[in-house]
Amino acid sequence: ASAQVVPVQASQSNNAAAILGQLNLGSFGSALNNRNAEFFTRIMRSRKVGERMVQRFDLIKRYEVESASQAIGVLARKMDFAVDAKSGVLTITVDDWNPVTSADMTNFLVQQLVDVTREITVSEATQRRVYFERQLAAAQERQRAAEAELKAYQTRTGVYGLDHAANNTLALIAKLEAEIAAKNIQLRVMRTTM
Repeated sequence: ASAQVVPVQASQSNNAAAILGQLNLGSFGSALNNRNAEFFTRIMRSRKVGERMVQRFDLIKRYEVESASQAIGVLARKMDFAVDAKSGVLTITVDDWNPVTSADMTNFLVQQLVDVTREITVSEATQRRVYFERQLAAAQERQRAAEAELKAYQTRTGVYGLDHAANNTLALIAKLEAEIAAKNIQLRVMRTTM
């Protein structure tokens, strides 16, 4: 049995998040090009997906082999992926002697593509969120250090008026506060997309 993953004319981004964002039951946004097709094919040929297929369809028994690795090897020879260069349509085929099982396996493979793509997207978003949280913490620390330095200067010199050095320090503090505000906004955006 075969399934076709049909691109919707949308963003040209290769980002997994953009691909997933356009996803609905059998169609993917972000027009499939050779790079995307290779990405999707690698997902479907991955050990992770192979193990899920072996478990779901009891392929060790079905293929009469001794291990999951052997079953994955047999399965790999029964799967085919083709991309129409003109339309970008990715055709996924899984052969089996039973047409119903073949269809079930093909549909399961498409669902695994959706699931693994979603896992990758969540992982990428989590990494970005962690990065922005670290950047925010660093900006807050720089602000605290600048404020402490200003207070120490004022205590040491007794100068509390705004001279040129103080103006520079306040400008630095304002800049750091702006960085913190920007990082907070980026962090909120990241949290809402997860």
